[in-house]
Amino acid sequence: MKFLFVAYIVVMWLPLLSTEAKGQEASFSRATITSQKKSDPKDESLKNSVDSLQNSVKALQEEVTTLRGSVYKSAEDFVEKQNALLGDLNIVFLGLGIVVAIAGIAIPLFQSRRLKVLENLTSLQEQRSKKAESDYNLLKEQMSQNLAETKRRRVDRAFENLKGPQGSLREEAFDYLSRYVYPGDLEEYQLLSVKSILRETQLPERWREKLASFLLDNGRNPHSDDFFSSIVLYPELLAIRTVRYYAYKYLSMSNLGQKVRHISTLILASSNPTEEYMQAIDWISSDSKPFLIDLAESRALNQDSRINTKRIIEKLRGTFANDPLNDRLNNTFLLNLPQKSD
Repeated sequence: MKFLFVAYIVVMWLPLLSTEAKGQEASFSRATITSQKKSDPKDESLKNSVDSLQNSVKALQEEVTTLRGSVYKSAEDFVEKQNALLGDLNIVFLGLGIVVAIAGIAIPLFQSRRLKVLENLTSLQEQRSKKAESDYNLLKEQMSQNLAETKRRRVDRAFENLKGPQGSLREEAFDYLSRYVYPGDLEEYQLLSVKSILRETQLPERWREKLASFLLDNGRNPHSDDFFSSIVLYPELLAIRTVRYYAYKYLSMSNLGQKVRHISTLILASSNPTEEYMQAIDWISSDSKPFLIDLAESRALNQDSRINTKRIIEKLRGTFANDPLNDRLNNTFLLNLPQKSD
């Protein structure tokens, strides 16, 4: 910009300098002519001075002309350089525009491709995850079936060993059953084995209690119904207090149509029916208290001469004290019988 300003000053002032030089030349010419007219013979040196001055003016004019040409040339060169620079900038901007345009097209395509790849990878990962989970569940199910089958065979072998003679195999069989068999583990045919072993095999009392618990805790089934409802036919089992407790509990909680008759028979089969009746009230009240109302309605049980109804009524009144079922108890057959003394 400074160069342009200097060039502008030179271009503007060169004509003025040229005009002034021409004016000075004319003045000197007139002065020379006038001087010659007045005093040609006097001063030849003056003429030489004038000639020298004229030569200087001409030289100055030539220098001005040369300088003007140089300035014009410099201005032209500057303009050409500016144009070349602008052309280069246009090329650069055009290149940048092309790059931006390509990027505007390529980036969305790249993003779309990238998203598609990610979706494919995600889908593939989900498929692999589902397959792995399916394989795991299948393997888990197979292992569970294998373990169940292995356990079923071991239980069968344990029951067979219990039927055998006394010895280490028998003890190992009971130890396995007591440690590793839980309610619900036994199948129906295995419950039949339990019932048969209890009835037919001589076993320690503790062992019989454990086997009877399988029949109690395995839920309602025909073999448990048959075992507990006919337990009075097996005095050795009836003599075991825990087994009798299981019988009262199972029968009172079952849906057997004759459960009142079965429990009445169980009480009357005792050598001391009154004590057995009172014990049965304690056992039954913990799980099936309303059933005691049905038991108090049993004529066959409560009219038996061996039953001390006074003690039984006192026991029932204490059991149903402050109970909503107390009014029903007061209307039962037993509580409306004449009381017997000891």
